[in-house]
Amino acid sequence: GSYQDLLNNFSDQLERELRFKMIHSLVLLSRKGYWNEGVAIKFFIDLLAIHDKEIKSLIFKHIIKLIAKVDMNGKRSTLHKELLSHIGDKLKEKDWVYVKNVFKLLVSLMMKEIWRDAKVANLIAEGASHDCSEIVQLCCNFFIQNIDHDEVCVSDDEDERKKANDEKKKFSNSLVHKKKTKAELGRMSKLQKKVKKA
Repeated sequence: GSYQDLLNNFSDQLERELRFKMIHSLVLLSRKGYWNEGVAIKFFIDLLAIHDKEIKSLIFKHIIKLIAKVDMNGKRSTLHKELLSHIGDKLKEKDWVYVKNVFKLLVSLMMKEIWRDAKVANLIAEGASHDCSEIVQLCCNFFIQNIDHDEVCVSDDEDERKKANDEKKKFSNSLVHKKKTKAELGRMSKLQKKVKKA
């Protein structure tokens, strides 16, 4: 309704306290089941574009709780497909800060084992070749940290695997603050290949 349109289109023009109260009231409505769950989740995903850390944090936590409540492991397949389709569309947006937040949501859902299916993993894998280096780092780190070494070994050589992990950590730390040189972009490309191999 108009309430949703106001937040979607004019949230930055609203006074911060009013904006927070509006979003908090929508969170309460959806928690108590007065709002269609699928519609509510999609709406809150769209609102991750808001430039307010406190509000974004509230929305982020609420989305995870809502999905955990209604779509644990994608058991409600119709809703699961709808949400993945909606998220897939959002990952094509030009606002990279927003897209990074959506990738963070996918990673959180996988890490918390709320979603564990291949379609979600494939969406995160797409982020490993994104134009934004921070998104690449986020997605690559997710795959490297979640390799089950009892089942999947990137290398049979323990020392080589440890060396690769150490390189990844050093690279991750330097990537955030440095201007990207040709050599660093090459290292990023090698890191992406390791993730694909894993």
